[in-house]
Amino acid sequence: MSFKSELAPKGLQFNPSDFVISDKYATILTVISYPRFIGPGYLSNLTNMSGVKLVIKHIPVPFTVLAKMLNKEISDLRSRYQQEKDRTIQERIRQDVDSLEYFIQPFTASHAKTFDFQMHIMITANTREELEMKKVNIKNYMDAMELRAVPLRFEQERVLKSILPIFEKQPIEDRIGTPMPSPTMAAMYPFIFDSIKDDGLSTLLGVDFSGGVVLFNQFLYQLMHRGKFHYMRKIIRSMVRIMYMDHRL
Repeated sequence: MSFKSELAPKGLQFNPSDFVISDKYATILTVISYPRFIGPGYLSNLTNMSGVKLVIKHIPVPFTVLAKMLNKEISDLRSRYQQEKDRTIQERIRQDVDSLEYFIQPFTASHAKTFDFQMHIMITANTREELEMKKVNIKNYMDAMELRAVPLRFEQERVLKSILPIFEKQPIEDRIGTPMPSPTMAAMYPFIFDSIKDDGLSTLLGVDFSGGVVLFNQFLYQLMHRGKFHYMRKIIRSMVRIMYMDHRL
């Protein structure tokens, strides 16, 4: 039996905009638009919602590719601004141009790395009606955050494979990303770092915005076969959020 067969759920059925996994109904919303400005821990409240799992991928983008994209985008916006007759739409286009220019200035000055940022929100529920209700509530909440996300119709299987590390790269990954500088990308993660100066076999990295503790155990591999460690891990996981990092990766 293959490794993928061991990990596979008991049942999996894909529909145009959702799917059934074992005894759960699920859908994946793909974020296609972000706000102009965000703060640290921007997604912390979203990740604490029941039945919501957040998946983030970031792929390095060469500076030359990004420069061509930005120049083309600014050129297109300025052309639209000159052709547009509606003053309200003109003002929106002007704000988009200002936002791009604001992005370019610190980016070129600091030589910050840029990534193709991809974010998906997986929503699960016990019934289809519950799933639809959750989806509406979460989309309304995200609208208030100036995030726009949609379930990609007839692409749910490819999106699911793209967020799982056991599958190869999916063609859809070339169509859904958003260029983002490293400082902005760091602020998208739902926890904040504190320090790495604690004594002992693990380190307190910080807390997320809900007060949960983020721990880093750099000796996980050596402790893998100790029964007491597994027992204590189950107890601790019920009280704090723990992030494990395998030094072999």
